[in-house]
Amino acid sequence: MIEEKVGVIKEIVKKKFLSSDTYNIFVTNQRLIFSLLTKDDKKETERRLNEKVKGKSFKERLEIIATHTYELPNRYDKMSLAEILEENSKNFQLGFDEIVKIKVKRPKTKDSNEQIKSDYLVFETTQDKFTITPSSQHTLNLLNQVLGDKAKIPKLIL
Repeated sequence: MIEEKVGVIKEIVKKKFLSSDTYNIFVTNQRLIFSLLTKDDKKETERRLNEKVKGKSFKERLEIIATHTYELPNRYDKMSLAEILEENSKNFQLGFDEIVKIKVKRPKTKDSNEQIKSDYLVFETTQDKFTITPSSQHTLNLLNQVLGDKAKIPKLIL
């Protein structure tokens, strides 16, 4: 079977005991490739935002800034999956056979502002266990699409 990109999960935070890093996850039909988000990547997003607001009225700038999110750097369009994996020493891959299960956790505790904390995903692999946040509906749908029973969205807990 030929490996194909299925989608990208942008700007997730991978947490492990006392450490965290921000990654983009390139989802293929055979594996997940975690690509470290660098300061240069964030600067490129800022540069793109500055280009969008240049010459706009104050109201237009506010609208653009309010709806602007992180954008995947253009260089990834031209890179192969192998090049993405080798780009940084902290990049890594998870083959589907290495993933035991992915659980969605819904914290019942509140933060200091009395807001319920956001959902997160717990990845359990054959060699490791870690969490990622945030877990958006897009993330869950994409993981369900490629992983099937290993990543199911639980029923709503009230």
